[in-house]
Amino acid sequence: MGVLSFLRSDPSLKVASLALAVVLWLYVRAEEKPVQVFTVPLEVEGVPPELAVAGETPDSVAVRVRAPDSVLRTLTPERFHARIRLDGAKPGETEAPLTTADVRAPMGVEVLQVDPGVVLLRLERRIAREVPVVARIKGRAAAGYEYDGYTLVPDKVKVEGPEGVVLQVREAVTDEVDIRGRTESFETTVSLAPDRGGARIAGEGGSVLKISIRPERATRAFEGVPLTPNFAAGVGYHARFQPETLTVVLKATRQVLDGLGPANIRALLDLEGMNPREQPYSVKPRIVIEPAELGTQVAVYSVSEETINVRIER
Repeated sequence: MGVLSFLRSDPSLKVASLALAVVLWLYVRAEEKPVQVFTVPLEVEGVPPELAVAGETPDSVAVRVRAPDSVLRTLTPERFHARIRLDGAKPGETEAPLTTADVRAPMGVEVLQVDPGVVLLRLERRIAREVPVVARIKGRAAAGYEYDGYTLVPDKVKVEGPEGVVLQVREAVTDEVDIRGRTESFETTVSLAPDRGGARIAGEGGSVLKISIRPERATRAFEGVPLTPNFAAGVGYHARFQPETLTVVLKATRQVLDGLGPANIRALLDLEGMNPREQPYSVKPRIVIEPAELGTQVAVYSVSEETINVRIER
């Protein structure tokens, strides 16, 4: 009896055959593993200590993987690790191959492909040099107060990296520090970064920033301040000059300015060592605030004449 005739004669075998086919299909279906692509971080390792990677380098690659659907649903790019090794590399352009073996994946995940398969890198000599540190200040102090400068410790740091980049670094800059609403001086620790990408701060890379905030200062003009020749002791020369008086603008707190008068301001022409001659001397007037302890609180904002032509006669 043929197989077909046998199946026709026994309907139960039909049901068993159909059930077997369904089981086989479900088994095969369960064994199928879907494929997915992840963008995963790329790290460059093994760079010789005397060299540095220069220019743009990819920070991620596309990885095609296969895994059961239940596993894929739990995957994130951070669970992969793609790396390039540059042990023994030389200065210049280098092509670093990237294969599936260079990708570390979670258990149960099969890495099928990495894109790109080759990464082009440029290596340069690593150097270091010292640059100044510059603070970044934003905002304005509270009403009635003003920003009065800063100090940094240290005020110079070393930057290191590829030679072509490091030679272009002009300075290291701090985090931005906001002084809005400030009424008092303060200090803070700030992080530093080179003003060019591709280099880094050598060592710890931080500075202590001290910012000075003081009461806001105003200006006041004092007109008709007489110019006084200042000869060395015992010299009997005579000086002729025009103009004979100046307008001096001083800057200080309003309280200090209100206490100043003509008697507190002197404009001197320092003529020591100058002898009579046909051509006049060009002399910069020196403004003195008296008494001396008051002068430390006052700044000369402007003078009506930056230099005075002085003729010295016997």
